[in-house]
Amino acid sequence: MHGFLLEDQLKIKNQGDAQISPDRSLLVYVLQHYNEKEKKFHRDIYSWDFTSSVTRPLTSTGNNSNPRFSPDGKFLAFISARDDDKSQVYLLDLDRGGEARRLITTETIEAFSWTADSQSILFSAAVFPFESQDEWQSYPGSPCGDASAVKTVSLRQAHSEKNKKRGSSRDSGEIKEDPELEKKSDDAEDFDLRIITRFSYRRDRAGYFGFNRTQNFILDLPDLSNVELKPVVRQITFGDWDHALGTLSPDGKWLCVSSLHADEPELVRKGELWLYPAKNPGEPLLLLASPGPINLPLWSPCGKFIAFGGHDNRYDVSTSWDLYLLPVPCLTDLCEDSSRLQIPLLPWEAVLNLTLPFDRPHGGGASSELQWEARNEKQWSESNLYFLMARHGSGYLYKYSQGSSQLVAGDEGRSISSFCHKEDMLVISASSPDTFAELSLIQDGRERRITAWNEEFYSQRIWAKTEKRFFCCPDDGQDLEGWLTYPLEFTPDKKYPLVHLVHGGPHGAYGPVFSFAAQLFAAQGYFVIMMNPRGSTSYGQEFACCIDGKWGDRDAADVLAGLDDALSTGYVDPDNCFLHGWSYGGYMACWLVTQTTRYRAICSGAPVSDMRSDYGTADITMANEWEYGGQPWQGAEGLMQRSALFHAAKVQTPLLMLHGENDLRCPIIQTEQFYTALKRQGKTVVMVRYPEESHGFRKPKNMLDRYRRILAWFDHFRA
Repeated sequence: MHGFLLEDQLKIKNQGDAQISPDRSLLVYVLQHYNEKEKKFHRDIYSWDFTSSVTRPLTSTGNNSNPRFSPDGKFLAFISARDDDKSQVYLLDLDRGGEARRLITTETIEAFSWTADSQSILFSAAVFPFESQDEWQSYPGSPCGDASAVKTVSLRQAHSEKNKKRGSSRDSGEIKEDPELEKKSDDAEDFDLRIITRFSYRRDRAGYFGFNRTQNFILDLPDLSNVELKPVVRQITFGDWDHALGTLSPDGKWLCVSSLHADEPELVRKGELWLYPAKNPGEPLLLLASPGPINLPLWSPCGKFIAFGGHDNRYDVSTSWDLYLLPVPCLTDLCEDSSRLQIPLLPWEAVLNLTLPFDRPHGGGASSELQWEARNEKQWSESNLYFLMARHGSGYLYKYSQGSSQLVAGDEGRSISSFCHKEDMLVISASSPDTFAELSLIQDGRERRITAWNEEFYSQRIWAKTEKRFFCCPDDGQDLEGWLTYPLEFTPDKKYPLVHLVHGGPHGAYGPVFSFAAQLFAAQGYFVIMMNPRGSTSYGQEFACCIDGKWGDRDAADVLAGLDDALSTGYVDPDNCFLHGWSYGGYMACWLVTQTTRYRAICSGAPVSDMRSDYGTADITMANEWEYGGQPWQGAEGLMQRSALFHAAKVQTPLLMLHGENDLRCPIIQTEQFYTALKRQGKTVVMVRYPEESHGFRKPKNMLDRYRRILAWFDHFRA
């Protein structure tokens, strides 16, 4: 028996995206595990029988996700990238069994849901939004022939590099092969330029958008007796705007989507809900205009309400994310007046904010860094709306019914990150400091574990003790919270080194969840402190937004207050304290290396070191404008004062800098500049670059290398 080892982060199996069958006989979920032979993570779908408690695999190809039961319970659909690496919907016949069959479409599927009658599937995909090449130009004054080349490249960007080039034209709603684009694809193979005309034109991990826009489609199930399932696909949304996957009215007549029909939606920073006719072509109707962003609308089964997430932009990107409920009157009466095309059918004043009275954000709170990403944070169950809300780092489950919200599940000792509900059955995914994220069934007031994929591994490791800490910032008395993990072989008669971890965001949060990093460092004899400085979520709106334009001030004081609290135990060696942070935590690492010598060595990951040069090079420019408190052409002096680069001469502490070369959230120039500034002055600094990695590491070998280097760096400077 021993503590956690570096390689253990690849041995932990993660499950999530659970779904209960309509007849409540089966639960399906995605299991992610590391395949040692292929050196990569596999994702497959498993089922669990509520009666027999038997678990069995439903897929085995290793690239499957998003399982969804048809409402009639006959089929299970899911997304898989097989054969040509193009994400498609696959259909599994639950009555007959057998292999899952691919619903062949031209589009690469991003997300999907079933229609209420189980006869069709609604899905979203990125496609070229313009029909006629002759009438379209990439920009006024572009050279002759530019349009067709850009269209071909844009279509190709929606698929993997291995996928065959396909184009599409739409005639009466049916998808057909476009032979003209097929012929031009060979010529376009060497066409590598990117023409940029949008303000927001790329996203971390996703890369460059090209001219594609996400649209919604309806796929009608084909004759299942055919060998090849080639369904008819109808495009529902149109225009040079993105339309994330929407929600259909219970009668199937209307599609409600979140979209902003503006020339530069990213600059407007607002949201709209649009209604599109789902059965017959027609003009969209503007249902609701929001003062802030909104997403993921979800129509109630009775058709009288639409739930969605968003905020009212009071504090720009630092505004807490809320859950809203929109009462929807009879659509027949609402939509009779076609002159209201661009006028909201419903006023914003009609919206109910369900989370505002709690002053806590909608969402699942903290989650383990090794937890399955897919989250379900709201769901209708008959006339009740179930939703997650975060409080002091923990995710809690609530139910809204008949005008009020009540707590359903959750406590301060763990965090619920996802759930699914069907009548009297509730399945949650939850983690605590000494348990991995697992699925549990809550029924008749009792809770029992459903999954135990890590049980054997769990029994072979010794867990370090973690306790919650309460303290305050000495500068102004602000109450703060943190979690302190003890060294594995702790004895009170000696002092230990400390690793101080700082979370990203800044609007993130640590909480009562399993932390692989904390357990790893603890197994190596370190204390570990993880705390939530101002700027963190789940402590109220003022706590989250008070650092806007003031990074490196109160938040830095709070971080150091966490260090002071750990030292107050009397068990931590003040001469052997170390710091590591990623993203915003990387910013804090770079900032504190210029402000204090209390840490013996520091490691920054994917940091921002210069707020001025971050402008326009990151993929979240508008968010950075607000949070940094200025732009290079105004407020530049403030940006400089809050940037570590301009305090580089003060650095005395050894610094290790880690960064992915494809990072678009905090581009690698941020590490390059600070590294060069320190190296030029003869400081102790090392830069490690990871080709092909973006902001968050995905390759197993790099995930291992990250912690291997941090451990070696701290151990080297450990007195």
